[in-house]
Amino acid sequence: SVSIIAATPTDCRTKPKDPAIPLSESSLSSSSSFESQSKNDTSSGRNLCEKWNKLWPRLSKAGWKCVKAPLKNLQHEYYWVRPGRDARAEDSQLGVDYFASQQDVLDYQKREDEADDAAKENRKRK
Repeated sequence: SVSIIAATPTDCRTKPKDPAIPLSESSLSSSSSFESQSKNDTSSGRNLCEKWNKLWPRLSKAGWKCVKAPLKNLQHEYYWVRPGRDARAEDSQLGVDYFASQQDVLDYQKREDEADDAAKENRKRK
């Protein structure tokens, strides 16, 4: 069996990226070091990138923030926090007040938009 170790070579410099900014189209379409990555994975990554690029400016204008997770948190590096919420507050809930991934934010916003559309539709019927 072959073991693959992914590490940054010592002669390379890396810069931390802003997690609120998705990967660029070119980095998503470039060849991966893992040959087994399917075309579907790349297209879904591209789709996430497009959706995030459309949604994040609107959310950040509305007061959403991207914050670094506490050092004690080994699962997540960043959180996306709703306006007026604090991810560090004892009563804050992951998936309600703050989110661990861009996809979680997109899913949340989709549910909110669907609920708003349903409410508008109900008002029209009355």
